[in-house]
Amino acid sequence: NVGKTISLVPNTPNVTLSEQLILDDKYLKSGAYTLKISVSDGINQVDKYINVNINEVPKSRNGLFIFSNSGSTTQVVKLDNTLMPTSVNTIAGDFLTGEVNSTNQQVISCGKNSGDLIALNIANSSPDWQITNLNAGFPFFTSFAQHNQDVFVGYYNRDIKRFNPNGIQSLSAQAFVNSYVNKFFVHENNLLITSQNEISGGTTRLVTYYLTGFVKDNVLLNEEVIAFFSYSTNEIALFTNSMGNGKLLVYNILSNSTWNSFTLLTGTITSATEFRKGVYLVTQNGKVNLINLNTYTKSTYLTTANAQIVKYDTTTNEVLVVEGNTLTSYDYPTKTIKGTYTHTDSILAVDFWYNKWVGSPKTEVGRWRESTLTPHTWRLIPN
Repeated sequence: NVGKTISLVPNTPNVTLSEQLILDDKYLKSGAYTLKISVSDGINQVDKYINVNINEVPKSRNGLFIFSNSGSTTQVVKLDNTLMPTSVNTIAGDFLTGEVNSTNQQVISCGKNSGDLIALNIANSSPDWQITNLNAGFPFFTSFAQHNQDVFVGYYNRDIKRFNPNGIQSLSAQAFVNSYVNKFFVHENNLLITSQNEISGGTTRLVTYYLTGFVKDNVLLNEEVIAFFSYSTNEIALFTNSMGNGKLLVYNILSNSTWNSFTLLTGTITSATEFRKGVYLVTQNGKVNLINLNTYTKSTYLTTANAQIVKYDTTTNEVLVVEGNTLTSYDYPTKTIKGTYTHTDSILAVDFWYNKWVGSPKTEVGRWRESTLTPHTWRLIPN
């Protein structure tokens, strides 16, 4: 990229320049970079290469968004870090899921039978793009997930589509015959892991795609998938439900097979969040349980009455727990309540809003970076 041009009228043959350089590439990550600086008097030119270390803007939480549905409309509400609410938008139709894309600074709501898929601009609450639900009397959208700047959408008619931040389609694939995707996950930036339900017959299978849309592998599962997490380069951790109890499976990409890691506590799992690699918090049987795949251990983290959703925030070391229409924030180490918010309807989804995103599965994004260059001297020598 070409930076700014500085014009000088030197009074001496040697000029020392000290300049602050602002880099506004929001996708630039921390690291060592080489800058090329060219000095010219219109006839002669000298190039200089300077090594600099650039630190990206630290990730911080701006707030969070919650989603609820009254039966005919979805309400999107923004909460600041003290859990004070601001209404963002009301969207006609039903609700499937909702997330925040901090990379694109969009909050996205996805319907199912009647609600549209809408990406709202967080700055002005208006739609950046949307996909109309054709409302044909059965589910139109069946799944939704995001990765980096892209959004993956599953349709009841087997379609799998990827859209960029402007809503332009960039990938098209299909689920297995008579099946649809009900869960997406992008692993290691190169594989799309899906859980696919058969419309009739009750079969569930894991299907792996390359990000070009071509199928890599598939394996029968026949369990309800709640969440995917990357565990290693060749392994995916899956939280599932089978016969009323939660399970933790590991899918091996190389062998295209799953194995049951260890027996969890009893009860159906409704949500899961990653605390750190191999360590998870899950809502199970109304409680919040801590599951450690690294040590094959399990314990109850919070004895709540009706926990349905749990989220963990790495920037503040907080745990969010949703029970019906109540959201409670806990300090993770002490389990001390930091705040509570009560909504008008049941909270169906909650997601954090950051100034950018750092780490898997989303890509780093910053506002700006700056580096002050060490003074250097250039001499233009006439030909």
